[in-house]
Amino acid sequence: MLKQLTAFFTATVMACATPLACNAEVIKHEVNVPPNILVLGDSIAAGYGLEGYSENRYSCASYANLLHDQYDAELKDAGGCKLVNSAVVGDTSQQLLDRINSGEFDADLADSDAVIISIGGNDILGLFIDFLMNDLGITSESTMSDLMDKTKDIIGIAMDMKDMSDDMDKALKNFTNTLDDIINAVEAKSNG
Repeated sequence: MLKQLTAFFTATVMACATPLACNAEVIKHEVNVPPNILVLGDSIAAGYGLEGYSENRYSCASYANLLHDQYDAELKDAGGCKLVNSAVVGDTSQQLLDRINSGEFDADLADSDAVIISIGGNDILGLFIDFLMNDLGITSESTMSDLMDKTKDIIGIAMDMKDMSDDMDKALKNFTNTLDDIINAVEAKSNG
């Protein structure tokens, strides 16, 4: 139940917050064939939770693997496509930035023609988990009946949600700054 509620709240907030935090820009870039694609990010990029997922990240239908398969098929006569998925389940944007700055991805960044970054969900996920567990008292053992009992205090929940909203604003502002730092760090270490 906790996983379902967390997934629902995260999807809702990401759908609402994404247009606020992202600036889409199309950049045309010639790449080598076969291209080397590096994927960085969190559980979404890794494919965590998908059927076939394992620690090696290449055995499930993650968007990264689907993208690789598509490019590999389209470019099979030219040598296909190489994909390195270095996404880390649970990483926040700050943790990804720290990994990039540590040099952990330097070799893959230097060799990449394209870098795909999918990060940020964990920056706010903790706020929802805290809200569910600490404010509502929802645990993994909670039932729907428990949830209904705990949501009877509408005024208390509204106050807790206001606090969470303030925290979310701070987290989104921090995410935006960290994402800029991630992009700058990647651009400094890659021609992709």
